[in-house]
Amino acid sequence: MVNWVVIAILVFLVLLFLKAKTMQHKAYAILITIMLIFFYLTGAKIIAENNVDIKTFNGIVTAGELYFSWLGHVLQNTKVLVGNAVKMDWKGNITIEK
Repeated sequence: MVNWVVIAILVFLVLLFLKAKTMQHKAYAILITIMLIFFYLTGAKIIAENNVDIKTFNGIVTAGELYFSWLGHVLQNTKVLVGNAVKMDWKGNITIEK
C-alpha cells in the first residue's frame, strides 16, 4: 500500500514538473522529488533494518524516533566532515622552478 502512495506522489510530481512554466518552478519540483525519494528510501531502510512494525501507533512512534535519530547523526557527521575539510591545507606543495 505504501509503495502505491509513493508511486502516486512521484507521478504527481512528474506531472507538476511537466506543467511548470518557468525554470524556477521546475527546479523546485526536482528538489521536492529528490527530497521525497531520499526520505522514502532512507526511511524504508531504517524501518527494515530495525524490524519496526508500522501498523501500530507505537511502531510509528518508534520508527519516527529511529529515523530522526539517524538523520541527526547524518547531519552531525556531515558537520564534522565539512569542518575537517575546511581546516585542511589545500594549497599543496607546488614549487615553481625558474
